Formats: sequence, structure tokens, C-alpha cells
Amino acid sequence: MSKRFALILLLMVLTTACSSQVTVLTPQAEEVQSTLPVPLNTMETAPTATATPLTLTATEQALPIPTLDLICLGAPPPHIGVGQEVQVMVEDSDKLKLRSERRTSSDAVKMELAQFTMLKVLEGPYCVHSDEAGTSFWFWSVKVIPSGETGWVAEGDLSHYYIEALTPVTTAIPTALTCVGVDAPRIAIGQQVTVVTEDTDKLKLREIPVMSPDTVVRDLDKFTKLNVLDGPVCGYSKETSIYYWLWKVEVLPNGEIGWVAEGDFFHHFVE
Repeated sequence: MSKRFALILLLMVLTTACSSQVTVLTPQAEEVQSTLPVPLNTMETAPTATATPLTLTATEQALPIPTLDLICLGAPPPHIGVGQEVQVMVEDSDKLKLRSERRTSSDAVKMELAQFTMLKVLEGPYCVHSDEAGTSFWFWSVKVIPSGETGWVAEGDLSHYYIEALTPVTTAIPTALTCVGVDAPRIAIGQQVTVVTEDTDKLKLREIPVMSPDTVVRDLDKFTKLNVLDGPVCGYSKETSIYYWLWKVEVLPNGEIGWVAEGDFFHHFVE
């Protein structure tokens, strides 16, 4: 009886299983729709704003100065201007190249310029990147004096300037051009400021906006009053390897004119 009962029970289980309804899980209609390809002619897309990244595709590419928010990486800030007469400062052992185009390749070289050659600045500057040198340069269009030969020269690198102006820059470089590592200027043309550096480390009054020992006119005592006349110009010091905002000022009350640095990484020289 036990075997017969077991067989009958097994038969009942199989019969029940075969007659049971199998439930199949199916995704919702909206889920199926989202996975199906949508014909292109039925798509409606809202316009989106996309930013096009700035890429330099050529080995050397010139950028005009109006794009002042761009930094010319590897080049010191421009310290000359159109219309100025400048002098070649590069040693004769490593002469400055006058180029037919604003390119650093050897096939663009027109001639070499001896030290102390005089040039008239015609146009510029343009930021030119060189893959060969692994850096960038500000390039200016110049005319050689007195021969009249025209071409392009690089202004300098982070080690030194290749050309120097005989007269100070008359038009300040716009502050939108970043002075590397320096905070935004805190003073402005027309203001009266006071020298706040200690007498033990006096602020230098300079003849022109160039950070070198030979441009120093004299030291300024603490609490000296100054009228701000022009600026700022971004200047680089080889001695300290630091950039500075330089301002043209009038010393009160004697009326002496010169240039002073606003400050450095750590503190301001004038307030």
C-alpha cells in the first residue's frame, strides 16, 4: 500500500504542475520604448550650448594680442610697444634672428642681428608656440634701422629679454593680461598712495618699468607719498625670479617721476 500511495501522490504533483499558469515578468511599456531605437525624423532635441576647446593643431600658431585672457606660456610679459625704438641685447655669440614670418623654424630666418642693432617696432605682439623649443614667445614686427629691412623677432624668454626699449612704455599693458603669480592690482591711476615698506628694505624708484639694478634712480623712505600717473605694467625680475605690477608715479612733494613696484607674493609695497 505504501508504494501504491507514493506513486499516486507523485502523479498528483505532476498533474498539478502541468496545469499551473506560468507568470512571465515583462517590462513596462515605457521601459520597452526607451530601449528601442527612435527614428531620426521623429526625434525632437532641444538646442544645447557646447564649448569648443582651444586647440593648437599646428606646430607653431600665432595668436593676436586682442585675446588678452590667454597667457603666452613660457614667455615673459611684453614690455615694449608699437612705435617704440628698441635695441638688440642678445650677445653676438648667440645673435637674435630676424624672421620672414612669426615662426621659430630655421627656414623663416632672414638674417642675424648684431648686439645693439636698432629696431623700430611696427606691429604686435603675437604669441607663438614652438614645439621644437617646448615654449612660447611674444613676436613683434620690426624695421631694422637704418637699413629698412623688415621682419619678425622674438621679445625674449623667461631667462632674459632679447630686445629692450630706449624709452619707457607709454601705454600700459591691460590688466587682463595675467601677471604670473601676482594678485590683481589694488591701486589705480589718479590715486595717492603711501610707501609702506620698512626703511631697512626701501622701495626702489626706477627710471623705466624694468626690474633691473641699472634702472634704479633712488630709494624711497617709508611713508613717502606718491601720485599714481600710469600703469600697471607687468615686469619680471631676473634677480628674484618674480613678476611685479609696476606703476608710474610722482613723488610728493618734489615732483620727481619714476616707476615703483606695487608688491610681491607676501606683501604690498604701497597702500
